Amino acid sequence: MNTNPKLRYHGKSLKKALTYITNTVSRRILSPTSFPSYQSKNNTSLILTLSRLSGVPLIRLLATISLNSYLHSPFLAPLARDLFVKITRSISPSSPPLASDMLITISLTNLRLKSAHVQFYIDNMVAMVKR
Repeated sequence: MNTNPKLRYHGKSLKKALTYITNTVSRRILSPTSFPSYQSKNNTSLILTLSRLSGVPLIRLLATISLNSYLHSPFLAPLARDLFVKITRSISPSSPPLASDMLITISLTNLRLKSAHVQFYIDNMVAMVKR
């Protein structure tokens, strides 16, 4: 499955579209008082959106901010695991690595996991490092 946004925009339009999307997602994640986090439907939609946009480096970085709380929610954990996989698979093996990918990797290593998620976490982190 392709995790990059559809290329219906080009050049300056693409830059504007990515800026708009990133700003909207960052407002949603960084100002939770505007959006009630107790409603799992809101978070479900957000996680699905983050999964679809995991090809955008800044969206991946924003997704890792809330990933820990999503993984600890029994209702959101399956979606959060899918998001985690898409984030680790979307990190590009470039030399030198992107600054945002380095921050994402640091953030992923600082996750506090339940014991049920540890082996899943290790498997995906090892696969990411091998690429």
